[in-house]
Amino acid sequence: MITEIAIQSLPGFDCQLVGSRGDKQHGIDIICTNPRSGQVGIQCKCYAKYNAKLGKIIEYDLISAKQFSTTYPLNEFWLAMTIKRTSWVQVEINKIVLRSELPFIFRMLFWEDIVSKLETFPEVFRKYYSDLFILDSPELLETIDPVDVPLLIDDEQPLSLLKQEALPMRCHPLRRRG
Repeated sequence: MITEIAIQSLPGFDCQLVGSRGDKQHGIDIICTNPRSGQVGIQCKCYAKYNAKLGKIIEYDLISAKQFSTTYPLNEFWLAMTIKRTSWVQVEINKIVLRSELPFIFRMLFWEDIVSKLETFPEVFRKYYSDLFILDSPELLETIDPVDVPLLIDDEQPLSLLKQEALPMRCHPLRRRG
């Protein structure tokens, strides 16, 4: 999903996964390349909340990305996370970033940012959340009944990471009336 969001967010870039699950990826899950604009590396983290363990993992990934950048220079590095954005988490991650002395621009994408991107790119939203509708008109709202729909993220993570209040206002788990 993040690869497709990156493709939509970085027009003119070629984005692809780095290696496979379990491969040593040097802190980079996705690499996006543009001959004129350089490279953007993206690391994805699927955690419910920030803790000291995740902080150590992020620090390791930043050091690895810095080493990766010596061979394949990065202009930017994105950390895409399923955790909720809070000022405390931002401060903790920024402390790690400052200690790492990165040679590239660093950006954090929290779950709220990812959901916002999904709203911007409805074709990506539909692909990963086909059991949700994007309500484009008030008339459509009158034809459906809300229901509890079990959702999966990457076929493994339950919807608990994606709380209803984090969904865009136009999106609801729905079933058409019969």
